[in-house]
Amino acid sequence: RILPFWQKNTAKTPARHSVFPMQADLYVAADVTKFMAFYLDYGVHGSFEVTGLLHELPGGLYFKLGMFTPAYGLKLANHTAAHRQPIGFDPRTAKDAGLEVGLIHRWFEAQAAVQNGDLSGNPLAGSDGLAVTGRAAARVELGALKLSAGLSGRRSQTYQLNSARDGKVRRLEYLAGPFGWASFGRFTYLAEFDFHVVVDANQPDALGAPTRSGQFVTYQELRFLAGRGLDLGVTHEFMDRDLYGRSDPADLVHRLGLELAAFPAPYVHIELFARTYLGRADREENGQWELIAFLHLFF
Repeated sequence: RILPFWQKNTAKTPARHSVFPMQADLYVAADVTKFMAFYLDYGVHGSFEVTGLLHELPGGLYFKLGMFTPAYGLKLANHTAAHRQPIGFDPRTAKDAGLEVGLIHRWFEAQAAVQNGDLSGNPLAGSDGLAVTGRAAARVELGALKLSAGLSGRRSQTYQLNSARDGKVRRLEYLAGPFGWASFGRFTYLAEFDFHVVVDANQPDALGAPTRSGQFVTYQELRFLAGRGLDLGVTHEFMDRDLYGRSDPADLVHRLGLELAAFPAPYVHIELFARTYLGRADREENGQWELIAFLHLFF
């Protein structure tokens, strides 16, 4: 899978035009038996994922062991979306070692994972912590209307050395929020809402208590199937990057986007995406436009 990327940024930044491989990964999968498979992902930006999978078990049960991205919310190819990279789920690096147990049925699915708590993507990080992630979703069909709704949650706990406090201090991170989609005829709607809170004892406040910070993010997308292999879409993203109101004015930003996606041939996806920022007047991002072109080659 290779994802070349072109972006023009109309804000005053060091590089107004840039071309770079956003993602270039080699995927290898092997079915050892009917019930056992192995999977490897190795990417040029440090992405590393390796898992063993026991599947086709009674009741739709499966077990996954290794280094992987925990199941959380809606996964999109655009990792810059408000509910992915900004809250820690960059698909190029957000991998952690652990065990996942899942259940897949026609109308319901659920996953739960226990991992080290380090989403740096470094398999040798050896994080002194623990993370628990859960995700569940239900699906229903009402004639031409298809619906899905679910909930995700994650709690991670890590420890960092702090010489000033003579030992290790704890950093807690919480993520939670609903997600879902609806499809009717040629229209498809996606949405996710997430709260992200960090309690960091490594950065105490004036009273010596752990600093608490957080953000609230939303992602909404409406797509229209204009023709075979051609999608049109609009997106709205919202980020409150100071959930506890410490900044004045509030650190809020809306991002509005337009999408044109085409599938001209099997395993080929081309997408043009324009996005503008509406935020604080004192931020350079306010009024900024991004023009992005994706080319996804799956092989």
